[in-house]
Amino acid sequence: MSPNIRLSTALLAAVFLLFPLKQSEAVSNFHFSTMVNYELTEEYWPGWDLTLLYNNQWGVRYTNISDVLFLESKKETNDSLDNIELAGELRLPMILRTMDYNTFEGGNKTVFDFITAYMAFGYNSYDIDETHKVYSALAGNLVKDTIKDSLNTEVMATAIGIYGGERFLVIDTRILYYRGETKKSNVSGDKYTFNDWMLVIAIGIGF
Repeated sequence: MSPNIRLSTALLAAVFLLFPLKQSEAVSNFHFSTMVNYELTEEYWPGWDLTLLYNNQWGVRYTNISDVLFLESKKETNDSLDNIELAGELRLPMILRTMDYNTFEGGNKTVFDFITAYMAFGYNSYDIDETHKVYSALAGNLVKDTIKDSLNTEVMATAIGIYGGERFLVIDTRILYYRGETKKSNVSGDKYTFNDWMLVIAIGIGF
């Protein structure tokens, strides 16, 4: 079992164990949550988020989404075909700015104790996996060769979403756009750019 699957399983178990508990009456300027996330369009999972809000206005978040296929392309020559894949985790430290943050009294019949819309911006530089599957014709036979390497990549992202919670349970829904650019590949000598949209939902526990 991979570390991400173990972590996600533990977080989900904690959600259901802590859900019946009542939230403390004490008011704090800080709110912290840990969540398991799932990407809907490409079904990337498991992933996780750590979020810290300050004074219900600003926050920081670290998002990790597993097994993302950032780029897949083909490069042909006269006698060979190079299938290129860039894949790995999406690792994003992000800054959050909440909008229309609302808290609700216990007597009000609402779904959440609090709910807010937010915008987020993130950047990171790290290595992702570069895989070249080269198919070539040799003496009438098709020969396959696989070359793997790590490729340093800069990734920027922006997101808009809705974040809310009741007691210890928190949920998050967001649309995330990311764009990346790699350093020059040692295998092909090329630089690569990629971008995509994600629709992410997350559930977890907050304090």
